[in-house]
Amino acid sequence: MTAEVFVLPALLGMEQAASLKQDLVSLAAMSGAIELDGSAVQQIATAPLQLLAAFARERQSRAAPMRWRGVSDPLHSAATTLGVTDALQLQART
Repeated sequence: MTAEVFVLPALLGMEQAASLKQDLVSLAAMSGAIELDGSAVQQIATAPLQLLAAFARERQSRAAPMRWRGVSDPLHSAATTLGVTDALQLQART
């Protein structure tokens, strides 16, 4: 089965939070596997990061597959700073 791939934009500021929420709500309704590609993310605000964490927790609660195709350093750094790497199911970096 092919996963649905959702590519995150380079800039995820407060201005993009509403559209990200709409996209994630649509993705959450899918029963198949979801791959998030965060390799292009250069900046991410707290609100979009919290939306992604809520999406990941919702997928996990339904045992619906979600994985990362790519995670940029800024995305991983922001998740680490806010303490949501586990919620986002991100691998630890050394």
